[in-house]
Amino acid sequence: MKSIFISFLMLMTIPFNASGKIDTSLNDSLLELNEIGGGTVYYLGIFSVYDAKFYAKDGADKASILEGRSSKCLVIEYNRSISAEDIVKGANIVLSRQHGGEVLEQQKQFIEAIHQSYTDVSEGDSYALCYDANSSVTRLFFNGSAVAEVESKDFANLYFGIWLGGEKPISESLRKKLLQPLAGR
Repeated sequence: MKSIFISFLMLMTIPFNASGKIDTSLNDSLLELNEIGGGTVYYLGIFSVYDAKFYAKDGADKASILEGRSSKCLVIEYNRSISAEDIVKGANIVLSRQHGGEVLEQQKQFIEAIHQSYTDVSEGDSYALCYDANSSVTRLFFNGSAVAEVESKDFANLYFGIWLGGEKPISESLRKKLLQPLAGR
């Protein structure tokens, strides 16, 4: 149970590479985005698990970000190691808690591909999940290099919802810290 909870807190997703080509860098994805908010997730209130920063287009409002009408990136830097197996367990917990079977079935091919793509993460590693609203492409970056992508607005909304969704996010306090600056927009 303890490893599942840690996995739940440390979850980072890896989108399916539908096209077979990935030719961008994290710097390219962040170029037109500004840091909106950030926070640290702790296990048992003591152990720092990861630091997260959220980026979006200047002037974007909360609704456009949450509905996939605005480009965005979530960057997570890990302060602890985690196995791929624990990431998959955590992903299954969060997705099941947030979505019904029909929604998960519609995204099943991407979810399965994601779970097969996880790698173990060490302290200091980082993942970034970036969505380009113009192309509806979500890319995953590992330590700054693109490693996977998928073209689907629905998929992006599903996965960013793990951290940003109003219904049972991975951490309510982290969600607030990531989105707090948008409260008035």
